[in-house]
Amino acid sequence: MHQPPSTYGLIILLPMAGYILGNAGVLRLSALLGSVRLFVLGLALSFASGVTLALWCLGDLTLWALFVPMAISSVVNGMSQPPGVAAGLSVYPRIAGAASGLLGFMQMTVAALGILLLGLLPRNSVVAMAAALFAGR
Repeated sequence: MHQPPSTYGLIILLPMAGYILGNAGVLRLSALLGSVRLFVLGLALSFASGVTLALWCLGDLTLWALFVPMAISSVVNGMSQPPGVAAGLSVYPRIAGAASGLLGFMQMTVAALGILLLGLLPRNSVVAMAAALFAGR
C-alpha cells in the first residue's frame, strides 16, 4: 500500500476508537433493544463488515478498504461482547467468578489457536486475510 509507518500508526486508531465507541454505546442500546437483540445485531453487523472487507480487498487493497470495515467491526464487537459476557455470567450467579475466568481462558485459547492457524496461511494473499476474518465471525 506504500504508505509510511506513521500513516499506519494513525489509521490503526480507527478500530481501537471503534471498540471504545461500541462499549460506550452498549448501555443505552441494551436498554433500548435488549441484550439478546443487541448481541445478535452486533454479530450480524460484524459479519457484514467482514463481507465488505473481503469484497473491498479483493477489488483493490487500500488503507480505507482495510481499516474502515475493521473499525465498523470493532464498533459492533464493542456492542455485542458485553451482553454476551453478561449472559455467560448470569447462568449461575453464585459461580460468576469461575465463569468469568473460564470465559477469559476460552477467549485467549481460541485467539491463540487462531493466530497459530493464521501463521500457517500463505502470507502474500488477501484471500488468506479474508478467510481469517470470516473464521473469527
